[in-house]
Amino acid sequence: MPRVETDRIARVESTSFSGRQNIQATPEDFGFGIGAEVERIGFEMQQEDDETRANDALTQYNQGMRDLMHNPETGYLNQKGENAYRNFSTTNEQIESLRQQLADDLDNDRQRDLFLRTSQKQTDSYLDSASRHASSERQVWLKATQEASVEDTIEDAAANYTQPDIVRNNMIKGEMTLQEMASDEGWSKEVLNERLDDYRSNAHISVMNRMVANNDYESAQAWFSNNKDAIDGTKHAEIESRLNDGVINNQARRNVEAIYDSNTPINTLTKEARDSTDNTQLADEMVRRLKIMRDEDLEAEKAIQNESYELGGFIIIDQGGSTDDIPRSAWENMTTQQKVSLKTLESKSENRTTDIATWNAINQMAIEDPKQFSELPLLNFASNLSLSDFQEFGKLQRKYKDQDQQTISSVQSLGTKANNALKAVNIDIDEDRGQKFMRAFQQQVSRFEQATGERIQPNEVDKIIDTLLIEGEIEGRFVDPDKRFFEVEAGEVFFIEDIPESELKLIDAALDKAGKPKTNENRVLLYTADQIAPVRE
Repeated sequence: MPRVETDRIARVESTSFSGRQNIQATPEDFGFGIGAEVERIGFEMQQEDDETRANDALTQYNQGMRDLMHNPETGYLNQKGENAYRNFSTTNEQIESLRQQLADDLDNDRQRDLFLRTSQKQTDSYLDSASRHASSERQVWLKATQEASVEDTIEDAAANYTQPDIVRNNMIKGEMTLQEMASDEGWSKEVLNERLDDYRSNAHISVMNRMVANNDYESAQAWFSNNKDAIDGTKHAEIESRLNDGVINNQARRNVEAIYDSNTPINTLTKEARDSTDNTQLADEMVRRLKIMRDEDLEAEKAIQNESYELGGFIIIDQGGSTDDIPRSAWENMTTQQKVSLKTLESKSENRTTDIATWNAINQMAIEDPKQFSELPLLNFASNLSLSDFQEFGKLQRKYKDQDQQTISSVQSLGTKANNALKAVNIDIDEDRGQKFMRAFQQQVSRFEQATGERIQPNEVDKIIDTLLIEGEIEGRFVDPDKRFFEVEAGEVFFIEDIPESELKLIDAALDKAGKPKTNENRVLLYTADQIAPVRE
C-alpha cells in the first residue's frame, strides 16, 4: 500500500467553541416590510391630497359667497327693502346650491366630508347674516310702504279738493295708518301726537295748494279759515299773506275785465279803478293790470298791421292752421281787443308747410282753366298751403279776377313750357316727381321776377328748366342715387353728370379769365356755383 508522507499534508488546527452564537434578524432584514411602508406613505399622501382639495373647494366657496353676498351691484346684503325680503329664500337656495356643487366636484367622499364639515361654520354665518338682513329690510319696506300710504292719502285728498267727503275719508285713513305704525314700531304717545299734527297740517296745506294752483284763492281762503287750528301755527302768517294776495289779484282781474275798453284813455280807466274801491292794494293791482293790457293792445295792434293781409276786399287772419276772412268794413269797426281775439301771430303760421299735391292742383287750374281759378275759394285750401304760397295764389287770383290777360298768358305759357319739358324726359306731371318739378319751377320764376322787378323772359325760363332737369348722382345714396336736380334735398351733395352744351363755352371763358385749367372738375365747380346755388336758395 502506498504510503503518504504526513509531513507533506498541511496541518489542520481545530478550533474550539466556548458557547452558542446568538444571532437575531427581523422580516424587514429580509425585505418583508417594504410594501407596508409604501402603503403608509401612500395613505399619508392621499390624506394630504384630500385636505388640499377640500381646502381649495372651501376657498372657492368663500370667494363665491363673497360675490353672492357683497357684490356692489347684485350682492344680497346690498339689496334693500322689498327686494331683500323677497329674495331671501332665493339667496338661501343659492348658498346651498353653490356649496353642493363644489362638494359634487370633489374626487371622493372623504374630500366631500372634509369640505362640508369645514364649510358648515361659514354657511351658518352667511345664513345668519342673510336672515338678519331680510328681517331688517322687511321692516324698512313695511315702514316705507306705510309712509307711502300716508303720503298717498294727502295727494288723493288734494286731487279731490272739491269733494269734502273724499278729503275727510283720506285723512281718516292716513291717521289710522300712522296709529298702526306707532303700534308696530313702539312709538311713544308724544311721538304719535307729533306725527298726527304734522300729517293734518300737511294735508290741509296740500288741499289749499291745489286750490291755489287752480286759481281758486277764495276757496283756499275759506278752507284755511275753517281748518286753521289744525295747521302749523308757524305758517299762518305766510299762508294768510299769500291767500290774501291771490284773492286781491283775482278780484282785480275781474274788475279790470269789466271796465276795460281799448278806446277809453288809460288815465280815465285808472281813475275809475281807484274810485271803485277803498282797498289800496286792490286799486294798485287794478291800475297795474290796466296798464299791462293797454301795452299789450299797442303791441298787438302793431302785429296785426304787420301780419294781416288783404285779399279781394277781405282781411285774412291766420289762426294757426286755418284762416278767417273778415270784410274790410267789419274789420275797421272792430276794437283792437276783438282783432286780437281773432289774430294768431304769423310766426305760428310759418310752421305750416305746403302740401305739394294741393299746390299742383291749384297751379294746374290756373294754367288750364283761368275762369275756374278766378272763382276758386282759396280759403278752403289755406290749411294745406304755407302762408307765402297762400299769398302768392291770392295775388295771382286777383289778377285773374281783374282779367289781366298778360298775366294769364304768361302763366299759361310757363305751364306749357314746363309740361313740354317734363314730357321730353318722360316725367308725368300728375305723379309726385312731376308735381315736385312744377313747384320748384314756379318758385324759381317767382324769385327771378321779385329780384329783377320784371317779367321773366323765355331764355331765362329755359335756363331754369335746364338747371332743374340736370341729371346727377346724390353722394352716399346707395339705393336710387340717380336724380335730377329738382329732386335734391337740402344738405345732399349732388354730382353733375353732364353740363349743358349751352353753358360750356361760357364756363371755359370764365376759367380762362380766372387763370384756371379747363378740367372737368373745375367746370363742374364753376357751373354749380353759377347755376345751382341760386336755385337752391
